Amino acid sequence: MVTSASKRNSRTRTSARRSKPSSKPSLNKSPSRKSLDPKHKKELIRFAAGRVKHKQWALIARQTVAIALGDGKYVENLRCRVPAFFTSPVADTPETSQLQPGMSTWHVVHDISRQVRLSNEGTVSYSHTSDLLCHWAAKPATSSSMPFTKTAVIFSKRSPLALARRLYLESAPSQKLSPHPLHNSTVGVLSSASPRRAGGAFLNGSSEPDALLARSTSLVASLGTPQARSFYTELQKYTKKHGAGFYPHCMVYSPGVVGFRRDDEDRYDVRDDDFDPELDAIPADPTTAELENPPAVNSQNRRAMGEYVAPYLMNIISVAAVNASSVHSAPSPSPPPSTELDSYSLTGPENVEAAIRRTMKERVGRALRLFELHGNRTLVVGAFGCNQGLAVETIARIYAELLFCSDGNEGDGRFRGVFDKVVFSLSSKLRTPFQEAFEMRIYEDELTSAMDDVGL
Repeated sequence: MVTSASKRNSRTRTSARRSKPSSKPSLNKSPSRKSLDPKHKKELIRFAAGRVKHKQWALIARQTVAIALGDGKYVENLRCRVPAFFTSPVADTPETSQLQPGMSTWHVVHDISRQVRLSNEGTVSYSHTSDLLCHWAAKPATSSSMPFTKTAVIFSKRSPLALARRLYLESAPSQKLSPHPLHNSTVGVLSSASPRRAGGAFLNGSSEPDALLARSTSLVASLGTPQARSFYTELQKYTKKHGAGFYPHCMVYSPGVVGFRRDDEDRYDVRDDDFDPELDAIPADPTTAELENPPAVNSQNRRAMGEYVAPYLMNIISVAAVNASSVHSAPSPSPPPSTELDSYSLTGPENVEAAIRRTMKERVGRALRLFELHGNRTLVVGAFGCNQGLAVETIARIYAELLFCSDGNEGDGRFRGVFDKVVFSLSSKLRTPFQEAFEMRIYEDELTSAMDDVGL
């Protein structure tokens, strides 16, 4: 028989078991700010700031698409030094002649619709089996009569967009900050294109270099033309048959792509002397009033993101790099493409690494030949393929062989002296190993040539 005292003791023990705190942390409760160590707190802040930045980039991308595919109008807020009588409310009084120049903000309306149409009309897609590019390693007959040019090489931590804008503004004759017709450009930019869609994930706020170009220029309009669609059709055909990996050597040349935004880290400005407010400052159109202010502001440094600037031009080659990560992870990777799109072969004991290197060298050689064909004199290229798992030393040595080494097999020295300047756009992490591998390959070539000269 259970007494009432036993029942009370049993209930007390049950209540104590229920009220005992659990040793396991609750998954539903987030840790308090006081319990976070400084390192963890810093990581959370960085993650939250990154999410906000990507959302702003996505907003900028949508606005860029509306401009490039729409009427082509946007408003630049230009802060510059101008004569005071342009800003004075009493400009018709004699005292204005004594006023000193001051800083003022002017609204400059730009219309790039005509240039975008010209760029779209000039867009050309080159297939994997293009006769113009298949024989890139053979020097043209006229090259022997051309004067030799010593190519300058620069290793920069700036983005391809910032470099292209600066090179264009420094080279364009009598460049004015106004909606006047644009000059042609001889600046070529190599873009590692997404094999799926134009600009990759730029509409989702991607930070990849091709996304930066897509959200800051009219490139998305060029890659949306019927000529460029065959480029993506060819890539999708390969991917459906063989999966992601080597991809074919097809590419798109987009001439006169209009840049109208600056990179967030780009602080380069042209001189104020070329700005004439009487001619260039135009009252903002009411239909573009929402574009007058910067579309976004970086929450960390309070700087404008995707700031509108005067239009500048560049010629862009879009080509997919070998996805080395997918090739390495595949249990039985497909061989690289040969000269025929549907014919693939590996010769001898060639391993996967050698196949990746050979394919990338062929692809870079074709891109350089395409720049040469279209008269580009200054190139902006990056660590092509490194975001897809390619070793930075591999692509650095390929560039050195094609651009600076002595004439040899597999296209070595083919483009030596062809271009005036080659600027490598590299992240801080890749800049040092890329430059070291690049210079070491040139040193090896010079040492081999010296030994051959003395008969060793």
